[in-house]
Amino acid sequence: MRVWLCALTVLTACAHGKSAAPATWVEARLAKLKVPASVAAERFEYADRVRQAYDLLDAFAAAQGWRKEAAIPTFESIELFDEQAAMWRRMLELNALPLSTPLPTPGLAAGIERGVLLALTQAEYERVAPTYAVLPGAWSRLVAHELTHRLHVNVLDGREDAMGPQWFFEALATLGSGQDFDVALGLEYRSATEALESAHDTKSPHAYARWAAALRFFATKTTLDELVARAASPDFEAWLTAR
Repeated sequence: MRVWLCALTVLTACAHGKSAAPATWVEARLAKLKVPASVAAERFEYADRVRQAYDLLDAFAAAQGWRKEAAIPTFESIELFDEQAAMWRRMLELNALPLSTPLPTPGLAAGIERGVLLALTQAEYERVAPTYAVLPGAWSRLVAHELTHRLHVNVLDGREDAMGPQWFFEALATLGSGQDFDVALGLEYRSATEALESAHDTKSPHAYARWAAALRFFATKTTLDELVARAASPDFEAWLTAR
């Protein structure tokens, strides 16, 4: 099971003019959107935010030539939670794991598990990740990040084990959902060595920002398409260094 923390930034317009209408499969899932009683009155607003998330994904996919892969359904239902503990229990149930399994990270906010898109409500997201959740458009980018992970898998023809090192697949989802917090922090690398050293750093804060900055650097040397294709190779990072 893969679970990802989503650190998100300002929602911007799609890069190719007016955003495209969400795929039919997204609309079908929105009809089954489950929300807790605490946000029942906001159900339609959350549905619209999911549409915005798909528009972000669609724009990124179009820019990379991955629109066909973005049209492949990646979840069957959507469930929102106003308590992180409840969402984590649901993730464990979906994966048939012991309910005693500890939370992997205090900032867990969303995920796609066994065909279910799970996410915290805005208020709970603000509680567990206040630095990111209060930014404009943060919730839509939370969902877009998860959709980008699944897009990545679709591009790889379902080979989730070929996504490459964690810093790479998290950075791809960060960039794909338009998370610019590396830019906000002024992170910019000048060499492959500097980028990889930062990506491997397990002690410094702002991991997602550092990973995103590393990928931005390598994306100036080749295409994201080639990076995705090579990421699972044992010599991936050596190849990056030689670029």
